[in-house]
Amino acid sequence: MKTLILTALLPLILLTGCQTQQVKSPNYPQLVFGQGAKSFLAVESVVDGYTSGQLLRVSIQAFNTSTQVKTLRYKFTWFDENGFAIDSLTSRWEALKAGPKEPISIQRIATSPKALSYKVFLSDAHAASPQPQGNNQ
Repeated sequence: MKTLILTALLPLILLTGCQTQQVKSPNYPQLVFGQGAKSFLAVESVVDGYTSGQLLRVSIQAFNTSTQVKTLRYKFTWFDENGFAIDSLTSRWEALKAGPKEPISIQRIATSPKALSYKVFLSDAHAASPQPQGNNQ
């Protein structure tokens, strides 16, 4: 009987020893996570507002939870009142290196006063397919 109990508990004991702690960020619907970014990026805040010239401004504060240097790829897409994408220089992929356990700060201002909303696509530059898949963290 003891052998049966130990056999049943052994996998649980082993799993407990291998358990990893995951850092969860609050849900930000304007962020779209691609492959790999979820594994090392913890978003601390997303703040948006308007400049004095009535241009939409966005600030993202995040953290590299990894113990390795990571390269984050990101791009902003701005949308008008009808939900159509607005062409912009900030709508191209950019890369940002973040050291181990280092804070990450990304700030952008829309190039048109017609921009009323946005999405930010985040991806690991070294993922097999850096293109974002879906819109959840």
